[in-house]
Amino acid sequence: MKKIGIIYKATNEVNGMMYIGQTIRSLKIRKRNGYNPYFQNAINKYGDKIKWEIIGEYSIKQLDSMECYYIQHLHTIHPNGYNFDSGGNKNKIVSEETKAKLSKMRLGKHLSQKVRDNMSKARLGKKHSEEVKQKMSVFLDNSKYFIINSYQLKELLFAHFILSSDARVLSP
Repeated sequence: MKKIGIIYKATNEVNGMMYIGQTIRSLKIRKRNGYNPYFQNAINKYGDKIKWEIIGEYSIKQLDSMECYYIQHLHTIHPNGYNFDSGGNKNKIVSEETKAKLSKMRLGKHLSQKVRDNMSKARLGKKHSEEVKQKMSVFLDNSKYFIINSYQLKELLFAHFILSSDARVLSP
């Protein structure tokens, strides 16, 4: 299945300023999750006066170049519009070396309790789709087992009950 995304245009009907963007999600989801603070402030201020429309659907490889084209063609870079740059910088491929460096930088860093609580609240009340449930099931079937006292256990919680000990001790 070929993955596609959309190029969209948001027009402020009060002042005529526009924003060109791309997303691989639906436009409805994109409206709720802004990344450009300047444009997000306009959304907060003008609300229903922002008209959203899909310009076109493109493959992931085409998204960056098409976003650049429309930003340039419609002159939406600040101060004429809400775009800060020429666009087209979303779908960069990160090398394995860079991923390793970033991973190494994060080692040993811990999130504050407030950040962890906020991350937990973000998913509260949301349900997984059947497709996601299936993917999680396949992943868990391929996960490691714990062998403790000749019991083959898939979850730490079961190990905690069998050993009657603190589950933190059992982390792999």
